Amino acid sequence: MLKDSHGGCTVRVRGNKKVFLHLMFGILVIAAQKLICLAQSIC
Repeated sequence: MLKDSHGGCTVRVRGNKKVFLHLMFGILVIAAQKLICLAQSIC
């Protein structure tokens, strides 16, 4: 899901810290979506 929907394949920044931050934002979005789904109980 990270690669398909949240920019995991096309990282356009350079440097370990920037790439790490870019991917962590994607993971944060995925976690937030899962929590919202669980709160609504419609998964």
